[in-house]
Amino acid sequence: MESFAAIPFPLSGREVPSASGPKFYAAGFKEQYLEPQLSTNLCWAAVSFLVSRALGCNFGSQFEIVEHVLNGYHDNPIGLDRALSSINVIVDQNMSWTFSKDKINYAIQENLLVCVQVKWRIETVGHALCVVGYYINSRKERILIVYNPSENLGDLGHLEYIPMDTLPQYREGTSSGQSGTWSLIFVPTGCVGHAA
Repeated sequence: MESFAAIPFPLSGREVPSASGPKFYAAGFKEQYLEPQLSTNLCWAAVSFLVSRALGCNFGSQFEIVEHVLNGYHDNPIGLDRALSSINVIVDQNMSWTFSKDKINYAIQENLLVCVQVKWRIETVGHALCVVGYYINSRKERILIVYNPSENLGDLGHLEYIPMDTLPQYREGTSSGQSGTWSLIFVPTGCVGHAA
Protein backbone atom coordinates (compact mmCIF):
# COMPACT_ATOMS: atom_id res chain seq x y z
CA MET A 1 0.00 0.00 0.00
CA GLU A 2 1.14 3.55 -0.61
CA SER A 3 3.03 5.58 1.95
CA PHE A 4 1.09 8.15 3.94
CA ALA A 5 4.15 10.08 5.07
CA ALA A 6 3.04 13.29 3.33
CA ILE A 7 -0.37 13.38 5.01
CA PRO A 8 -0.81 15.16 8.35
CA PHE A 9 -2.12 12.95 11.15
CA PRO A 10 -3.80 15.00 13.87
CA LEU A 11 -4.60 12.71 16.78
CA SER A 12 -8.04 12.23 18.26
CA GLY A 13 -8.62 11.09 21.81
CA ARG A 14 -5.43 10.53 23.75
CA GLU A 15 -2.09 10.40 22.03
CA VAL A 16 -0.97 7.03 20.76
CA PRO A 17 2.53 5.77 20.01
CA SER A 18 3.69 5.11 16.47
CA ALA A 19 2.68 1.88 14.82
CA SER A 20 4.94 -1.00 15.85
CA GLY A 21 3.61 -3.22 13.09
CA PRO A 22 2.04 -2.98 9.65
CA LYS A 23 -0.97 -0.82 8.85
CA PHE A 24 -3.92 -2.57 7.20
CA TYR A 25 -6.12 -0.69 4.73
CA ALA A 26 -9.54 -1.44 3.27
CA ALA A 27 -9.67 -3.05 -0.15
CA GLY A 28 -9.67 -0.44 -2.90
CA PHE A 29 -8.49 2.42 -0.69
CA LYS A 30 -5.91 4.72 -2.29
CA GLU A 31 -4.28 7.92 -1.11
CA GLN A 32 -5.55 9.90 -4.09
CA TYR A 33 -9.17 9.39 -2.97
CA LEU A 34 -8.60 11.65 0.05
CA GLU A 35 -9.99 15.12 -0.56
CA PRO A 36 -11.12 17.95 1.70
CA GLN A 37 -14.86 18.54 1.66
CA LEU A 38 -15.99 21.22 -0.78
CA SER A 39 -17.88 23.34 1.72
CA THR A 40 -18.99 23.50 5.36
CA ASN A 41 -21.82 20.96 5.20
CA LEU A 42 -20.53 18.64 2.46
CA CYS A 43 -18.52 16.09 4.47
CA TRP A 44 -21.02 13.45 3.27
CA ALA A 45 -20.03 14.14 -0.35
CA ALA A 46 -16.32 13.71 0.38
CA VAL A 47 -16.96 10.37 2.12
CA SER A 48 -19.28 9.30 -0.73
CA PHE A 49 -16.56 10.18 -3.26
CA LEU A 50 -14.00 8.06 -1.38
CA VAL A 51 -16.42 5.11 -1.17
CA SER A 52 -17.39 5.36 -4.83
CA ARG A 53 -13.76 5.34 -5.95
CA ALA A 54 -12.65 2.59 -3.55
CA LEU A 55 -15.48 0.31 -4.66
CA GLY A 56 -14.74 0.94 -8.34
CA CYS A 57 -18.08 2.66 -8.98
CA ASN A 58 -16.47 5.97 -10.00
CA PHE A 59 -19.74 7.86 -9.72
CA GLY A 60 -18.11 11.23 -10.34
CA SER A 61 -16.44 14.12 -8.56
CA GLN A 62 -17.63 15.47 -5.22
CA PHE A 63 -19.27 18.33 -7.12
CA GLU A 64 -21.14 15.88 -9.38
CA ILE A 65 -22.22 13.82 -6.36
CA VAL A 66 -23.63 16.92 -4.63
CA GLU A 67 -25.48 18.00 -7.79
CA HIS A 68 -26.95 14.52 -8.22
CA VAL A 69 -28.00 13.98 -4.61
CA LEU A 70 -29.37 17.50 -4.00
CA ASN A 71 -30.64 18.23 -7.55
CA GLY A 72 -28.19 21.10 -7.87
CA TYR A 73 -25.17 22.40 -6.01
CA HIS A 74 -26.19 23.39 -2.47
CA ASP A 75 -24.21 23.42 0.80
CA ASN A 76 -26.77 21.26 2.62
CA PRO A 77 -26.12 18.56 5.22
CA ILE A 78 -27.76 15.17 4.70
CA GLY A 79 -27.46 11.73 6.27
CA LEU A 80 -24.82 9.34 4.96
CA ASP A 81 -27.47 6.69 4.30
CA ARG A 82 -29.26 8.98 1.86
CA ALA A 83 -26.02 10.07 0.21
CA LEU A 84 -24.73 6.53 -0.31
CA SER A 85 -28.03 5.14 -1.58
CA SER A 86 -28.41 8.11 -3.97
CA ILE A 87 -25.17 7.15 -5.72
CA ASN A 88 -26.17 3.46 -5.80
CA VAL A 89 -23.82 2.24 -3.09
CA ILE A 90 -24.91 -1.06 -1.55
CA VAL A 91 -24.73 -1.01 2.25
CA ASP A 92 -24.64 -4.24 4.28
CA GLN A 93 -27.86 -3.90 6.29
CA ASN A 94 -26.74 -6.45 8.91
CA MET A 95 -23.53 -4.52 9.58
CA SER A 96 -24.94 -1.00 9.44
CA TRP A 97 -26.94 1.54 11.42
CA THR A 98 -26.38 0.96 15.14
CA PHE A 99 -22.89 1.81 16.38
CA SER A 100 -21.02 -1.32 17.45
CA LYS A 101 -17.33 -1.90 18.09
CA ASP A 102 -17.83 -5.56 17.20
CA LYS A 103 -19.25 -4.62 13.78
CA ILE A 104 -16.39 -2.20 13.14
CA ASN A 105 -13.82 -4.82 14.17
CA TYR A 106 -15.39 -7.41 11.89
CA ALA A 107 -15.63 -5.02 8.94
CA ILE A 108 -12.03 -3.79 9.10
CA GLN A 109 -10.71 -7.33 9.48
CA GLU A 110 -12.66 -8.17 6.31
CA ASN A 111 -10.93 -5.23 4.57
CA LEU A 112 -14.14 -3.20 4.31
CA LEU A 113 -14.57 0.55 4.67
CA VAL A 114 -16.75 1.75 7.55
CA CYS A 115 -18.62 5.03 7.04
CA VAL A 116 -19.45 6.88 10.25
CA GLN A 117 -22.04 9.50 11.12
CA VAL A 118 -20.98 11.64 14.08
CA LYS A 119 -23.48 13.43 16.30
CA TRP A 120 -21.96 16.61 17.73
CA ARG A 121 -22.80 17.46 21.34
CA ILE A 122 -23.77 21.07 20.67
CA GLU A 123 -24.80 21.39 17.01
CA THR A 124 -27.79 19.77 15.35
CA VAL A 125 -25.75 19.07 12.20
CA GLY A 126 -23.38 16.09 12.42
CA HIS A 127 -20.26 15.02 10.54
CA ALA A 128 -19.24 12.18 8.22
CA LEU A 129 -16.04 10.14 8.54
CA CYS A 130 -14.71 6.90 7.07
CA VAL A 131 -12.56 4.21 8.70
CA VAL A 132 -10.03 3.24 6.03
CA GLY A 133 -7.80 0.91 8.03
CA TYR A 134 -6.19 0.10 11.35
CA TYR A 135 -3.01 -0.99 13.10
CA ILE A 136 -2.07 -2.50 16.45
CA ASN A 137 0.21 -0.29 18.54
CA SER A 138 2.99 -1.35 20.91
CA ARG A 139 0.46 -1.57 23.77
CA LYS A 140 -1.61 -4.06 21.74
CA GLU A 141 -4.41 -1.51 21.24
CA ARG A 142 -6.33 -1.40 17.98
CA ILE A 143 -5.94 2.05 16.42
CA LEU A 144 -8.37 3.03 13.67
CA ILE A 145 -7.13 5.06 10.70
CA VAL A 146 -9.98 7.46 9.98
CA TYR A 147 -10.50 9.81 7.05
CA ASN A 148 -11.79 13.22 8.18
CA PRO A 149 -12.74 15.32 5.13
CA SER A 150 -12.57 18.72 6.83
CA GLU A 151 -12.29 21.94 4.86
CA ASN A 152 -9.21 24.09 4.30
CA LEU A 153 -6.59 21.36 4.45
CA GLY A 154 -4.87 22.05 1.16
CA ASP A 155 -5.13 19.39 -1.51
CA LEU A 156 -5.99 16.52 0.84
CA GLY A 157 -8.43 15.69 3.55
CA HIS A 158 -6.62 14.23 6.52
CA LEU A 159 -6.37 11.02 8.48
CA GLU A 160 -6.71 10.67 12.22
CA TYR A 161 -5.49 7.86 14.47
CA ILE A 162 -8.29 6.98 16.89
CA PRO A 163 -7.92 4.31 19.61
CA MET A 164 -10.83 1.86 19.37
CA ASP A 165 -11.24 1.81 23.15
CA THR A 166 -12.14 5.54 23.22
CA LEU A 167 -15.21 5.06 21.01
CA PRO A 168 -18.03 5.98 20.66
CA GLN A 169 -16.78 9.26 22.19
CA TYR A 170 -15.09 11.41 19.56
CA ARG A 171 -13.13 14.64 19.62
CA GLU A 172 -12.23 15.99 16.22
CA GLY A 173 -8.48 16.28 15.79
CA THR A 174 -8.56 19.67 14.09
CA SER A 175 -8.43 23.23 15.35
CA SER A 176 -12.21 23.19 15.87
CA GLY A 177 -11.85 20.52 18.57
CA GLN A 178 -15.56 19.66 18.50
CA SER A 179 -16.70 16.67 20.47
CA GLY A 180 -19.52 14.22 19.96
CA THR A 181 -20.23 10.52 19.51
CA TRP A 182 -20.11 8.01 16.69
CA SER A 183 -23.85 7.46 16.34
CA LEU A 184 -24.35 5.47 13.13
CA ILE A 185 -22.15 3.29 10.92
CA PHE A 186 -22.59 2.14 7.33
CA VAL A 187 -20.55 -0.66 5.75
CA PRO A 188 -20.52 -0.34 1.94
CA THR A 189 -19.96 -3.55 0.00
CA GLY A 190 -20.51 -2.62 -3.62
CA CYS A 191 -22.49 -0.54 -6.09
CA VAL A 192 -25.64 -1.31 -8.04
CA GLY A 193 -24.55 -2.41 -11.51
CA HIS A 194 -20.96 -3.14 -10.43
CA ALA A 195 -19.35 -6.29 -9.12
CA ALA A 196 -18.81 -6.22 -5.37
